Amino acid sequence: SPRDTLTLVVDDHEGADHTTPRGAIAELRVAELASRGLTYRAIGERLYVSRRTVETHVAHVFVKLNVRSKAELASAYAMRFGAQVPAQDP
Repeated sequence: SPRDTLTLVVDDHEGADHTTPRGAIAELRVAELASRGLTYRAIGERLYVSRRTVETHVAHVFVKLNVRSKAELASAYAMRFGAQVPAQDP
């Protein structure tokens, strides 16, 4: 469930602010879409947030998962959550 995966992402980051799960949920949603290869603009349109907000969430997720690219994010996301993430969103 999203709450279970949320805990994994938030707990992986030293000093993570566990009092703001809403932000962590947003990061998880953005991470899932970015791992599918969506552009930051497309993610923003889908989630009704700005491209800059998406960039910020992705930057936080990169730090938490210790990755440097969307390709590494896709691999880390699939390994961590047991999901087979497609290269592109249909």
